Parts: sequence; C-alpha cells; structure tokens
Amino acid sequence: MKKPIIILLILPLVLVSAQPPSANIVFYAEKVSYPLPSIPEPVLQGGVLKVISSLQISKAKIHNELGSYDLPLLSKNSSGFFFSVPKDVRPGLYNLLLSSESESIEEPHSVWVMSSWPKMLRLLAFGDVKTPTAAPNFFEAVKEINLINPDVAIFLGDLVETPSISSAWKLFLGSYNLLEVPTYVVIGNHEYETRGKADIYRSIFGPWNYSVSIGNFFIVVLPTDEDGWIREEYIRWADEVLSTAEGKFKILAFHHPLFSPELKERGIYEVNVSSIDDFDRLLSDKYIYGSFADHPKEAKMLFSVIINRDVRLILSEHIHTDLNVMVRDWNGKMHYFISPAAIAYDIRQNDIRGFKLLRIYDNGTVDLRSTYYDGTGFAKYPNSIPLDSGEGVEPYKLGFLKYFYINNDGKHHDVSFEAINELKEEFCDIKVVFRLPQDVQISSYRMLMEGTKGNYEVIDYNGTRFVIFKNLCLPANSAVSIGFYTSDDKVPPVIKFLGAEEHGKWTIVRFSVQDSGWGPKNMSISYKIGDRWEKPDLVDMSPIENGTIVYSAWIPAKGADIRAVAYDFAGNSATWKPAVPQPTGPQPTPPAEQPQTPYTVIMIAVLAVVIFLTLLVIIRRRK
Repeated sequence: MKKPIIILLILPLVLVSAQPPSANIVFYAEKVSYPLPSIPEPVLQGGVLKVISSLQISKAKIHNELGSYDLPLLSKNSSGFFFSVPKDVRPGLYNLLLSSESESIEEPHSVWVMSSWPKMLRLLAFGDVKTPTAAPNFFEAVKEINLINPDVAIFLGDLVETPSISSAWKLFLGSYNLLEVPTYVVIGNHEYETRGKADIYRSIFGPWNYSVSIGNFFIVVLPTDEDGWIREEYIRWADEVLSTAEGKFKILAFHHPLFSPELKERGIYEVNVSSIDDFDRLLSDKYIYGSFADHPKEAKMLFSVIINRDVRLILSEHIHTDLNVMVRDWNGKMHYFISPAAIAYDIRQNDIRGFKLLRIYDNGTVDLRSTYYDGTGFAKYPNSIPLDSGEGVEPYKLGFLKYFYINNDGKHHDVSFEAINELKEEFCDIKVVFRLPQDVQISSYRMLMEGTKGNYEVIDYNGTRFVIFKNLCLPANSAVSIGFYTSDDKVPPVIKFLGAEEHGKWTIVRFSVQDSGWGPKNMSISYKIGDRWEKPDLVDMSPIENGTIVYSAWIPAKGADIRAVAYDFAGNSATWKPAVPQPTGPQPTPPAEQPQTPYTVIMIAVLAVVIFLTLLVIIRRRK
C-alpha cells in the first residue's frame, strides 16, 4: 500500500522565493535634470561629464564597488557644470555623488563610462510592469537582465499601477535600483495623474522627452501621454534633434505602439511604402493603433519623421503582447517597429511575459535574427525571450534563467556559482563576479569551471578581492558551474521536506537543500508510478538567504512515492525518501475489541420499552 505524502496547504512564502525589494522614494529630478538614474550619461575615459542641476555644485565623485574617482570641475555656465573624467577610470556603470556647500545628492547608476564608443550594442527592450502587483515579475526580470549583461536597456513605460500609491514606486525602485545595466526609461500612461500631468514621475525620473548620444547611436524618447498619442510639439522637437544625428543609428522609443497588434492576427508583418502619402492607406486599412488613428495628422507627422530622418529602430510597449513590423521605404531602407512582451500581471490568456535582446550596429543594421526568440520567427508569436510559462498555463514557472552564488560576500574562501538556462537561446558575455578576502593569493585556489570556458581578471579594492570572469557563454538548455576553493568538502548536503499541496491534477512538493561546505548545487526529484520512477512535469528552483535552495516539483499524481537526491559542488550527495516506521521486535497482541452496540439500536430498544410500559398502564386502567 502506498504511503500518501504529507499535505500542507499553506507554506511560508519566504521558503519558496525571495521577496521583491523595496526602496525609499528619492525625488532626484527636483534638483538634478541630467544625468539621472533613468537617463545615465555615456562618457569616455578622459572625457567630459556634463551635469545640469539647480545645486551650486562644488564637488563630484563617481563610484561603484570596484573603485571611486573624484571628478575635477572644469567649468560651469548657464547650460551646466562640466567635470573631467580621469583617464584611468575603469569602464562601467557608476553612482554619481554631487555636493554643494550645503547639501549633497547621490544618484545610483547615472554615469556610464566606456573606453571607446561601441560599434555594436546588445540592447535589451522591456517594460510594462505596473507595480505593486507585478513586483515579483519585475524582480525576476532584473535578476535575469543582470546575468545576461546587455550593453544597454530601455524600459518602455508603465512603471507603476497608479502614481498616487507610494508602495508602487517603492517596489519599482527596489528592483530598478538593482539593475547593473545602463537603463533609459520611457514614461507610460500609468505614470500620469491626469492627462498631461505626471508630476510624481517628473520629480523622480525627470523629463518625459529627451535624447542621448552613445557614439554613433542616438536614442530619442517621447511621451504618448495618458491617452496614447504624441502631441505635435514633441514630434517637432524629435524632428529637430534627429536632424543633428545625421549618419547615426537612430532609435525612437515611446510607450503606445504606432502599429496595431491586430496585424499579427491578420498575418501582416511587412509594409512597403512608396511615399509618405501611403500612410493614408495604412490608416484606412486599420494598420495603425487606435489611439494614434484617432489623431491622423499627428500620426502621419510622426511616421514622416521616422522615414525622413531614417530612424531604424522604433520601440514601444503597452499592448501587453509582442509585435514585430518592418517597414520598407521607397529608398529600400528598413525600419523595425518592435514591441516586446510585457512584464505585467494583466496579459492575455496563454500569452507570455518576456523581453527582447536586440543586436544593432552603428552602420544602420539591425540583426534580424535578434528580433525573435530561438525556435520562433519574426512573425511567429510569441517571439519574445520568455520570462514565464504564460498566463494561465500550468504547470507555471516564473524565470527560466536561474542562478545563485554561495558565500560570495568577500569573507569566505570557498565561493560557488551556478546558472541554469532552460531557454532555447544562448547568452554570451554573462556577468559573473566573485568576491573573496585578500589574505589568500589567487594561485592558492582550486578552480571549478563546468559547462563553459572563459578567463578572469582580478581586482583588489577596499579590502575585497574581485574575480571578474570574462568571455563566458551560457549555452541553451544547459548549466554552468564555477567555483574557487581553498578547503576540502566531504560533508553531504542536508535535505528538508517542506511539505506539499494539491493543485488541480498535480501535487506540488517542496524541498530545501543546505550545505555547510562549497554549497548545494542541484537536486533530482522523481516519483514512482507502479514500478517506474518518473520525472515531474516541472521543477523550479528558488535561491533564498544563507545559501539555501528551495525546489518545487509539479507531480501529476496524488499520493505517489517521492525520491529526492541533492548534490553539492564537491560531488557529495544526499537522498531523501519518506520515512516508513518499522517494528523493532515482537509486538504485543492488542486486546480484542468488544462489540459495540450501535447507538440507533439502543434508542430503538429504549423506545420499545417505553411503548410497552405505556400500553401496560392503559390496559390496567381499563380493567
């Protein structure tokens, strides 16, 4: 007889996944107009950093965990303050600390230092979060983006559900501030208090429209307001700034898309135009998204600017589904209108959450292959890189790029890293950084590297030895393991059964794994049907604090036997099976149970006696 597994209907969430972080709301843009955490400034080593601020700035410093640099003030005038960036600044993303005589302000991730201007950019496009509800989705997206390590990211609007809810901003900033990638933010309709009014957004994130030059790449951001179209004043402004970027790869980003998502249902993905007047045909044939179609003059003006100024990449969001449209103009040039899947909670049934990782070149080329996820196509949907299984899809999983560090705090000599890629896409130049004490030379460590090849650079700073891995690839459907060790580990991991819950046809079982040595690495879970051991329909992994990993398995059976085997980085293993009590010796014969008179029988007997006595009394009285 099969022993049923224990059913626990409620499990503490902290044992399943880390909670989305929260951060204090800081109104950066009330005192600084540029740069901002939402508009980082690109600058070369030995270049000049421009700061626009209402503060009378006397000092500026940039810093991150790898270094800190004072920026000498070169000059100041009505257009801003100009600081010299030292030639020995390490390329990377920096916090900016600005000080006046009376106050100071620190902006996270606001300065992007490069050694030279890029010829190619890996641009990650994502958006539509709407915290607080979708905060877990956003947190997962940020973690994955940090691993993928793109050159730059653009967030395409709808940061919060409602701007008047402070917890929404706190949860958005909590994850956003963890991004280790230069990220440019677009305002969405949910950031507006009313039409034409987004004061809270402006105070935190700054202007609704702006432009940024990254060498031969030029980004222009525009607002579509609360009602989903771009006003003429912004289109004219965009035309003017784009005119100054002749010969550059131009990117235009705004929240509402110009083209309708109905095109993908109609199988339309390529549009040919022989003149700007062809836009009238696109309107009449319902190619244009509703909020833009309601304002045909401005929509046509925008389209004209895109074609005439040779904007090659147009990024939008809002529709909560991915959409790819390519427009070929009369000169044979291609213009790519790309909308990635949303991160939000309210998406269509069976649609996925996700993002796009685009490769663009300063000669005007968009790598067409990068506009869709492996195994799909430019017009084969869904074609974003998946963040989850899909809305309403079961078994459900959030996050197909999972990774964790063990003891990576600068205090331990045994540090491990594991990344699991369950996607069909390979990711190269992933970011992996170890933090070690400085009291042991690197040559004294044993190194583990499985599933990839690469090299590393060592930097000592502020009491910590940083090992920065380079040229690492995470192949599709694979895992990568890396470790630095000075001691042996012969102690097996420890498995704890956290319980289970029934969910439809599935039983979801959960285990935690801990290891006192190099750390837990992975776990194999199986269940028994008849004489066969089978794999679960889905296994999810969630790293939590203190080097503990929680595994959840979706088993399509009730009361099945479960087996779990955990492995650590040293190759030690531990097995969990349900405990079945065994007799330890002769067992006393239990006393025979005495037959119990059923309650109903007793009541009938009592009633019969009462009736008999009553009849007896009646007969005697008649006598």
